[in-house]
Amino acid sequence: MIYFLLPAYNENDNLSEIFKSIKSNFDPGTFKIILVNDGSTDGTGQTAANSGLPVTVISHAKNKGLGAALQTGFSHAFEVLKENDILVALDADNTHPIEITKSMVEKINGNNADIVIASRYCGGGEEKGLKYYRKIYSLFAGLMFTFFFKYKGLRDYTCGYRAYKGEFLMKLRQKFGAGLITETGFPAGTEILLRSLGLKPVIMEVPLILRYDLKKGKSKMKVFRTILAYLRLVYRIKKQ
Repeated sequence: MIYFLLPAYNENDNLSEIFKSIKSNFDPGTFKIILVNDGSTDGTGQTAANSGLPVTVISHAKNKGLGAALQTGFSHAFEVLKENDILVALDADNTHPIEITKSMVEKINGNNADIVIASRYCGGGEEKGLKYYRKIYSLFAGLMFTFFFKYKGLRDYTCGYRAYKGEFLMKLRQKFGAGLITETGFPAGTEILLRSLGLKPVIMEVPLILRYDLKKGKSKMKVFRTILAYLRLVYRIKKQ
């Protein structure tokens, strides 16, 4: 079973395209969706619940941030996943093409990968529609994490579009429990990855063309605040 994990805050305008793409790429009975409705006020949760797809909607009464949404989502995933299942985490803003999920799953099932990352920085990957300052931010973050946490097969540390083998997630849960995610903002996804490295996972990447030009609505990321949070994360992880 493939579980899609979608943390969502006011993504009502984007969900229909994501659900349509999942439905067209995967057969019924092969997937389930976990949607964490992080205090949305635009009907995101209701749209997901009425989609006709196998969606579990978990709602926060108020917006708590990406870290809290991921914590809720992973906690639920830990309860329902089996070792041979796969968890695919991705953004709910329609910038992550569902079409490449199949190649991510194949690398887990056929190449014994523990984590597969949709990467903007491996051959064939790129970013479209991203403003120049966001590209500079992405470049800075990538260089910083490569310097401090260089790891075989890993180029893209900050993209949240990843597939995780169920068996590996069980190991993560056993080691970290509720302490897996402590960040509240955008660095939470990178925190999961950095903590995973201590378990020596097999990491592979597939090329991602990030389609930021398809996103409806404004970005919720505060770039300067996020950079500071990444710096604090590096310090905390290296200190441990």
